[in-house]
Order: sequence, then C-alpha cells, then structure tokens
Amino acid sequence: MRKLFLIILILMSYRLSLAEDIVVSAAYAYKTPISEIISLYKSKTGRNVVINMGTSVHLMNQIRAEAAVDVFLSAGIKEIEELLKEGLIIKSSYHTFLSSGLSVAVNKKHKRIDKISHLRELISPDFKTIAVGNPRTMPLGRYTEEVINFYQLNEKLRDKFIYVENFQQAIDYLVRQEVDAAIIFSHELVARKEQITEILSIDEKSHSPILFAIAITSYSKNKSLANDFLKFMISQEAAEIFKKYGFRLIKGRVYEPYK
Repeated sequence: MRKLFLIILILMSYRLSLAEDIVVSAAYAYKTPISEIISLYKSKTGRNVVINMGTSVHLMNQIRAEAAVDVFLSAGIKEIEELLKEGLIIKSSYHTFLSSGLSVAVNKKHKRIDKISHLRELISPDFKTIAVGNPRTMPLGRYTEEVINFYQLNEKLRDKFIYVENFQQAIDYLVRQEVDAAIIFSHELVARKEQITEILSIDEKSHSPILFAIAITSYSKNKSLANDFLKFMISQEAAEIFKKYGFRLIKGRVYEPYK
C-alpha cells in the first residue's frame, strides 16, 4: 500500500511539472536567438520552457486546433491578427517587438559576390536559381512576393524561383551552393556571415513593414507563467540578445492591428 502511494505521488508530481512547463511555439526566424534567451530565462527563474518550431502559418493552424501552446512567437503580424479575430489570442498580450529587413544573399564562393544596385539584376544568367519563401506558408514568402510585384519582375524571375518552406532551407541551399541566390530576412546574415554575404539590401518601400510579434493564447492553462515569459522576451536583457543577432528593436508597440 505504501509503495502504491509513493508511485501515485511520483506520477502526480510528474503531471504537475508538465503542467508548469511553458510551451512556446516560435517561427523558424527566431531559431538563432531563442535557445540563448530561453537558457538565460531558465537560469534566472528555474522554469522550464518547451519550444516548438515551425512556419508561422503552420503554428497558427496548430493554435486553431487548440494544441498545447502558451506563447506564440510569429514572424508576421497577420497570423496573430487572424487568431485574435477568432478569440484564440489575449488582446492585451499582443506585442510587436522586433523588426528586420529583406536581403538578397549569395554564398561567399559564388562568382557574383559584388553588390548589385537593383533587384532586376537578378535577371542576369549568373543567377539561374533563387531560393524564396513560399508565400502561402510563411511571412518571408509574403514579403518577397510583395517585392517582386512592386518591381513587376514576376514574369522575368519566376522560372528561377526555388520555393522553400522555412528560412533554414534557403540558408542550407546557399551554404551548399545549390542555388545562386536567396531572398532572406536581413538579420539572418549576422549568424552566417562566414558563409554568406548580402549583395542587395531591398528597399523597404517595396514591401509591408516586417514586424515580429508575440502573444499568449486565450486557452493557455499557464497564463501567469506565460505572461512572465512574455515580459522577459520584451525585456532589455532579451533585447540585447536579439540585437546581437541582427534584429531591430521596436518599443511601445502593443496590439498593432494588421492592415
């Protein structure tokens, strides 16, 4: 009987520890800084954070199915805005807190590592293949599509496009020299500066503002812990890590509706 009681206590403790985990769904664009930030948070609080990574659209659909998620880190505001309309996000927790730009990048061993002055130069035979995000599954793809349409280059470039489902695929293609160029978030250049280089910083007038957002799910069973983690994510300590990896900081933007 005593042995059975001990087993029950152990199982209850295990279930409690699971319940107190903070489950964070983060877009791939956060991949480089997020592990460092979570390690720092855990060292300061002792709390465990479970990270689930995917494209923003995929993570949004998981939340629609009410998967076990406390905090959503999206690479675009459209996804959080849609969830907000569906009552799956706590409005007061919605922050846009980071930004980035778009860059055309190449492998440092590519024959064209000199800067180009305009996106239309990608028409050159030197760029036979260009990795771009899928606009149906990731914000990076949507921003890229806006740029291509802005410069009316779809007809001339579309046959060169190799669509990827996350930024890591684009980086991997570049590193392995399986594509001639890729359109990526500018902050990604920082962590991979030994292997890839920017040949064009894309004019921000050609696309919507690139905003990264964070929010707590309305059905979270750990709202207090989730809020504590969210506060840390927008703190100065976390900001220093994001800056180190090339993100731009945005201050004071709470609940920024998608237009």
